[in-house]
Amino acid sequence: RLVLEAVELSWAFSLHGSASIDRSSRQQLRALAEKIQRSNSPVVLVGHASHRTGVADPIASQMINLRMSAKRAETVLQELSRHGVAASKIKITALGDSQPNPNASGKRKEDADRRVEVLFDQ
Repeated sequence: RLVLEAVELSWAFSLHGSASIDRSSRQQLRALAEKIQRSNSPVVLVGHASHRTGVADPIASQMINLRMSAKRAETVLQELSRHGVAASKIKITALGDSQPNPNASGKRKEDADRRVEVLFDQ
């Protein structure tokens, strides 16, 4: 059974086309790394993207978003590994823009769609 971690990592990827993590996000990931290390559960990182790509071709747009969502999840994996989490304990899944953030609305919705969800396999 997969259980969503209370924090979706949308704060880390508010810029369109970005997979970079800022300083405050790195601190939050350090705390998450400690939680993962204390847990005996495997972890799944699920990368997401917003719908916008600036490309007219819908197939190309989907591919861009799939790659970006994978890149975001890989960035989180690298940061967690940097803080001592064994990469073998983490699985990555990329969903592109197929699952918009249901908890967001208004002007910040697109930013909230650019996220990585942390799921504990329990």
